[in-house]
Amino acid sequence: MRILSFLYLILIAISSSAQTKNNESVAVKSLAFQSIKHANIGVILTDELIVYDRFGSQINTIKNLYGEIVAIDSISKEKIDLKNTGDNCNLLNFVKIRSKKITGWVHDSKLYEREIKPSLKRDTTLVFNQMKIDILPAKNFNIGVYDEVEDMLTFCGGNESPVIFYNSKYKKYETIFLENLPETQNDYSENYFTLDDHDGWGDKIIASHFSNNRLTLVVNRGYQEGEATITIEIKFDKHKSLGKVIKYERRPF
Repeated sequence: MRILSFLYLILIAISSSAQTKNNESVAVKSLAFQSIKHANIGVILTDELIVYDRFGSQINTIKNLYGEIVAIDSISKEKIDLKNTGDNCNLLNFVKIRSKKITGWVHDSKLYEREIKPSLKRDTTLVFNQMKIDILPAKNFNIGVYDEVEDMLTFCGGNESPVIFYNSKYKKYETIFLENLPETQNDYSENYFTLDDHDGWGDKIIASHFSNNRLTLVVNRGYQEGEATITIEIKFDKHKSLGKVIKYERRPF
């Protein structure tokens, strides 16, 4: 009798273990996401990114990525909150990217892509003699300023628009980092050139000049209460172009 009871307990344990493993398997599979093709160009503005598989499991971490230009291949069909916080501001697409340094699926608010929605696209092309410069505002993969599903403003942060530049002289894409920000940090919020358009302020290029491989841009920044004129000089270089804030004049309405 004792032997039969012992065997019965073993069978229950095996059955329970199998059921647990089966539940774990279902849980893992439920993390898989549907993807859609989404060809674009992007830039990474963080030093490191986690690479994931199609089930949302971490594969490895890649470092030294700040400023890396990447090709975007696909995105997840839905935006996903990895930590299940219930906060829509944490929703992001998984994005499949490729460059010399990194290849795979990532999920991070510091990956930006060239804005391609016709209603939001603000690309600008400047031509000076034989020099052509494309100015391509970018955005990340969060829910954005406006929630189209809920038909309302989100008031989420992280809606800055770093700019991807392309110049015909050196035939390369790059983000312009600003080298003199210690003195101007209180005025200019990022350490790279942006053309923002969110609920805090909106930027618009109002003048440009090119001489001796240097591009000068005058940007009007409209706040809810006032405006500013920002003059930025960009020196193009085949290795790394850099910019600096020449003047920042803010005025109340």
